[in-house]
Parts: sequence; C-alpha cells; structure tokens
Amino acid sequence: MSSTSATAPSLRAAFEADDHCLSLRSGERAIDPSIEPMFEQLTGLCTLPSVAQRVIQIADDPNADTQDLLEVVETDPAVAARLMQVVNSAYCGLRNPVGDLRSALTLLGIERVRSLALTISIGGTFGRPTPVGLLDPQRLWDHSVCVATISRQIATRCNACQPEEAYLAGLVHDMGLLFINQHLNSLAPRVLAHMQSGMSLPNAERHVLAFDHAQVGAYVAWRCGFPRDIVAAIDYHHAPAACPDEAVPLVRVVTIANYLSTRYGRGSLEGRRLPAPSEGILTPMGLDLLSLRQLWEELPETVANVHELAIA
Repeated sequence: MSSTSATAPSLRAAFEADDHCLSLRSGERAIDPSIEPMFEQLTGLCTLPSVAQRVIQIADDPNADTQDLLEVVETDPAVAARLMQVVNSAYCGLRNPVGDLRSALTLLGIERVRSLALTISIGGTFGRPTPVGLLDPQRLWDHSVCVATISRQIATRCNACQPEEAYLAGLVHDMGLLFINQHLNSLAPRVLAHMQSGMSLPNAERHVLAFDHAQVGAYVAWRCGFPRDIVAAIDYHHAPAACPDEAVPLVRVVTIANYLSTRYGRGSLEGRRLPAPSEGILTPMGLDLLSLRQLWEELPETVANVHELAIA
C-alpha cells in the first residue's frame, strides 16, 4: 500500500507476511498509531456473514469447484432461496427460469453465481438497523450494486481485469462507509459539517476521525481474507494514482464506475459530487472522453435491473 494505508506502523510486518494483502514496503497510507486499537475493535464489530466469508475463500482458491460453492450456499437456506429469486429475475436475463442452483451454475457460470451469492449475503449487513448517522444504508447498498454492475461492464469492455473480480471490488468499495455509519455515527454531524464547508468526504473523515472510509474498509477486508487486489481497490478508489502497480487496472475500473454511478444520481450520499476521471486513468484503459460519454449513455440500460438486488 502507499502513504495512506489502513495500517498503523506496528502492523506492517503482518501485512508484509500475508499473501492476501499488498506489501507495504513501497510505503503505506499511515495512520496515527493511537488509531490502531480502534481499527482492531472495528474489525471485531464489522465481521461479514459466515456465508460471505466462505464464498470469499472459494473465490481465492484456484482448486475450488461448483460443488464447493453449492455446499456453502446451501448451509444458509435464506441465502439460497434469495439467490434463486435473483437468478430468475430480469437482472440475470435468463430466457427460461431455472429450478435449482446447479442449473443456475451451468447457465451463468461459477464466477457469476459466486458474485450473486456474495451480493445477497453481504446485503444483509447493509440492511441492519442503524441509528441516524452519515447516510442511508439502503442508498449506500443501491450505490454499491450500481458500481459493481458498472465495474463489470467496464472490465468486460476494456479487458482490464476479470469482470467478476471487478464486480466484487465495486460491491465492497464503500463498505468502510457502512462501518463508520454503524459504529461511529455520533461523529457524523461533524463530518457532514466539514463537507458542507467544501471538503471532500475522505478529507472530512480524516479531519474528524484521523482516517477515512477507504482505509477502514480495506483493513476489514484484509482481516476477512479478501484477495489482495480487492483490498487495494477499496483502499485506493479515491486515489488511484497512488495505488501499487499490480492492482492499478482494477482500481481504475472501480474509480470510473464510482464516478459514473455518483454522477447518475446513484451515489452513496445525496448531492455528492466526484471529480471526473483524469486522462491518466482513462488512457491506459483505452478510454477517452468520447468512450466515457458512451458509457454514460448506456447507464440507464446497465443499471435498469439493479433493483432486483435490493435488500430483501
């Protein structure tokens, strides 16, 4: 990670030794060491559902197969039932409905079904009751699935990275914002006050909390065993130029998708604005302002059926 990492200095050795996380040897996004206990505490509070964590392990295991995924999903009947609803919805676009998960895997592929299973299981985390805080969890979830869907489209068009990896990165890019809202909501008015004075959301968070939502989201993702590039996509989606080289394509995809979704009115916060992606982000992807406009014009169709993934 770079000079703005989710880790405090005393955690560097753990990050460097872990194959699931980017090495910090090139620099780190440093936080005050006094914040480290809060990150550890948040990690304990912000655990993902067991199905989601096991599906993540499957996603990172090259030897995992269809049967492994079936066995995990079937351990939670609610997730399995909701997954079948989504598989047979307009979002997946199957010509004929299917009656079982094995058939869905045959038609959609293990990567697509795995992404849907993660979406459904993680969605329950967003749907938990939350005191008044920084944002509306339902709005954040809508933003997350929009960014995920747009990320898949961009990755497919640009051949920049694996489309389902892009989908997952888009889905979880703002989960740190959810955790802040759930567990530090009393500080939300101060963050909002700084935003109203002209600060960006990450800057306002750092001013009030000494860290931002990308940092804490990346830290929790690392502790939950997410693949290293997904951790980087969370950490750097507001600072793609600072990202380590190996994760840059995925981070660029999520950054562009986040901008398009937010500008389209499907942002995490009402009225929030993000800067347009620079040529330094677009050009290496084979994109320019014209192709960005084409992506924009396709957005109504791209996100038309995202509502099928609404929190049940």
